[in-house]
Amino acid sequence: SRLSNDFESVILEKYPVIAEVFDDFWMARAANVRLCGSGAAVFGVCRTLPEAEYTARLMRLKYSEVHVCSSVNRQNSFDFQVA
Repeated sequence: SRLSNDFESVILEKYPVIAEVFDDFWMARAANVRLCGSGAAVFGVCRTLPEAEYTARLMRLKYSEVHVCSSVNRQNSFDFQVA
């Protein structure tokens, strides 16, 4: 419920191809789907790693750039450094 993006309604109405990606994520059983920023990417949220891998496997049938990753909380974010 905390995931939201004010651009989504405008982008999804103007670009039906992005709305199609949303639909494909829902069909692939993502628990939530959101637009990243102003539309550079669309991401699906899954509850478990096996669910994420299943969703990614289905999405890869249609899309070439599909990646499984996990979220990072503020505490863990300090473990990452950009070179």
